[in-house]
Amino acid sequence: MKLVIQMVREDDEKYEEPCRKQRGILKAILEYFTP
Repeated sequence: MKLVIQMVREDDEKYEEPCRKQRGILKAILEYFTP
């Protein structure tokens, strides 16, 4: 799971405003399911 979160964080650096909300939601979901 941590690898997926790391990939999302790397994507945050690549994509700016257009994907910011989608990345935030995805990250929140990943953090919710991560112990």
